[in-house]
Amino acid sequence: MPEKKLRILYVEDDRSLAASLKLGLRRHAIELACAYTCREALQKMRSDVFDFYLIDVRLSDGNGFDLCRDIRETDRTPIIFLTGADGEREQIRGYELGGDAYINKPFTVEGLMAVIHALIRRQQWQSGKGSERVKSGVLTIDLANHQVWHREEMIALTKTQFEILRLLVTHPGQVVLRDQFNSCIWEHRGVFVDQNTLNVHISNLKKAIREDGSYIETVHNIGYRHRPNKILFICIKNRYTEGKRNHEREGDPMELKDAMNKRRSIRKYQKKEVSDAMIETLIEAAIQAPTWKNSQTGRYHVVRSQQMLEKLKWEGLARFNGENAEDAPVLIVATFVKDRSGFEKSGEPSNELGNGWGCYDLGLQTMNLLLAATELGLGTLVMGIRDEKRIRELLSIPPQETIVSVIAVGYPDIDPLQPKRKSVTDITTYH
Repeated sequence: MPEKKLRILYVEDDRSLAASLKLGLRRHAIELACAYTCREALQKMRSDVFDFYLIDVRLSDGNGFDLCRDIRETDRTPIIFLTGADGEREQIRGYELGGDAYINKPFTVEGLMAVIHALIRRQQWQSGKGSERVKSGVLTIDLANHQVWHREEMIALTKTQFEILRLLVTHPGQVVLRDQFNSCIWEHRGVFVDQNTLNVHISNLKKAIREDGSYIETVHNIGYRHRPNKILFICIKNRYTEGKRNHEREGDPMELKDAMNKRRSIRKYQKKEVSDAMIETLIEAAIQAPTWKNSQTGRYHVVRSQQMLEKLKWEGLARFNGENAEDAPVLIVATFVKDRSGFEKSGEPSNELGNGWGCYDLGLQTMNLLLAATELGLGTLVMGIRDEKRIRELLSIPPQETIVSVIAVGYPDIDPLQPKRKSVTDITTYH
């Protein structure tokens, strides 16, 4: 049986060094893809599948540690750090963030290959122990023993169905190309599976795993993607390793009730950046909310630049809200497009609520966003006392969008108690 060709993503802003390593690894039958910025790396990780990530600690648009933190939110692919510094403190930080190995520059191809082979042996040993399990929705998948449970019930999958599921759930949120299914599952058998046959296998798998089948998305003419409902069922795999947020173990499940119970309105934030990838995760969660006839009229205007943040906080918000959000690194202005949700194609309102449905839909979307933020260890504050006219001017928001609220997002610097809630009997009437 031929060995599977290893695919590595190398994140390095020195293009000549990247080209040199790519050439050196050819004789080891390794396919090396290169990304020259953090942003480009995250884009490649979402659209492709790799066996290892090789990341330089110093990058032009950020650093490898922040990139590692973003990766570990959803991805367990082994990470090897490269650095010109040999300080123990830096290496410890890399391991704490989820790195698997550390190589000092300059290095040889042979030295890198020795580390890669050691990581492969460790993966094989861990797999042999039967301890590798993945939670996805209500499914628990034992990768070592080829077993899948739906809650407490074991599901019988064919070998092919299990291998397809393994490939998808071990690369959550990433598009697995049709050719990659072939190379990983059938190529070593000397078999080529056409598009229709793969579609049938995917369809049968989705039926077998029941409601979790809805998390498998078709990316037209490209492949498939597994996008688990992170809000309702599982906590994004994350390491909260700093300050007061160091209270979650990596991979602990978070049920919907846990996210709701933990969520608080935060009025004091740490001076710490929130990554683009985390903001995108919040918006993706909002998109999953139900809307009137799937109209999806909610819009989010994300403010991150320091200059615009200052203007929005002190010119677009009431003073007390500006003070509450003073250290928040991100503000999101939530709007909806008028005269769509709750309206017929003729432009007439479907009932007396009219644009009230647009506001209602935006509320559902924003609730998803807030719960996703809680899962990521972020705090939020929804502010409705604002200067609508000034915000529209500052952000050039078009007149067809109704501005509803401004949401502060950041890492909490306080852990407030939950305000008293009404009881079920206070708000419920049975007829």
